[in-house]
Amino acid sequence: MSKILNNILFENVSHSNEDFTKHYHDTYTIGITYKGFIKTFNVHQSYYSYEYSIRINNPGEVHGGKAKEWSHANFYPTVEIISNIYEQIFYEKKIPYFQRHIVDNKILFLK
Repeated sequence: MSKILNNILFENVSHSNEDFTKHYHDTYTIGITYKGFIKTFNVHQSYYSYEYSIRINNPGEVHGGKAKEWSHANFYPTVEIISNIYEQIFYEKKIPYFQRHIVDNKILFLK
């Protein structure tokens, strides 16, 4: 599994107050907020990511946001990696699409 992650971008940002203009990624974005919050938006909705929440953006999904003392970590798994994981779990070949962008689950966050 570690070889699969060799070309995956990981980032850790502390105390950001930056606004993010609209942009997208060719990969998924999976992130955790461990301090502060960000109000993010995409084409369909706006939502808050705050301490102990997990964020998910789908590939190609235009999004942006406004941060307030936001500390977070993100990683950007490829479509291939997420599709392979999905297939191993559900025995179905599919490119998953996440409709829910915020997972508010402190227990999952802490694991």
